Amino acid sequence: MILTSLSGHCNANECVRVTLKGVILGKGVCSRLGLKEGDCVGVFCDAERKGDMYLCPTPLASGYPLHKRGKQYHLHSRELARQILAVSNVNTGNALFKVGEAIEYDGVLALPIISRINYANQ
Repeated sequence: MILTSLSGHCNANECVRVTLKGVILGKGVCSRLGLKEGDCVGVFCDAERKGDMYLCPTPLASGYPLHKRGKQYHLHSRELARQILAVSNVNTGNALFKVGEAIEYDGVLALPIISRINYANQ
């Protein structure tokens, strides 16, 4: 797997912002996954490698619907946001993460969320 550079700043179009109110996806993240308003998204953790998270499209019943606001897409789920912050060991309630190169994970296109560096603190 090839990951994006971990140095420098985080381009908002290619990042995932997590707040206590929900998750915000940049338009670049959505276009790489082929997502549009109304599609459902899920965030999954890899059981073998603790802390690895993947963002991918999901069926309607098991995901969170996307809502577009300007150039960004929002997932209005406080529960999902808190889980991402907990897995990432972020205590501030605000995080900004880069995403890696798209991979196929269990037959579904997914983007790894690189949570080792919180760009909201930089």
